[in-house]
Amino acid sequence: MVTDILISLDDRYLYTSNWMHGDIRQYDIRDTAHPVLVGQIFLGGKIQSDSGVTVIDDPELDKQPDPVIIKGRRFTGSSQMFQLSLDGKRIYVSSSLFSPWDKEIYPDLVK
Repeated sequence: MVTDILISLDDRYLYTSNWMHGDIRQYDIRDTAHPVLVGQIFLGGKIQSDSGVTVIDDPELDKQPDPVIIKGRRFTGSSQMFQLSLDGKRIYVSSSLFSPWDKEIYPDLVK
């Protein structure tokens, strides 16, 4: 479920946020007919290696991502909205989509 999308100021990259999988993807779109995945980071999501969900076929995924631990705490939820910095070097991320959905899909996030 793609919840955010943007193009970098230099029109070189397309970014997408996949709220259910938990990843942000960076595609090189200089050749718009042939976008190439050049970056991907997982922040939570429902397909983590210990989630009980098995990914059967995803050509862009070598293995299911491990949980993200930040300062000793597990990152719950997933990347939802994001903003690329003006210099294109940082991405600022929020993890909440819509309160009723957060409660249903990521109940640990609400706690």
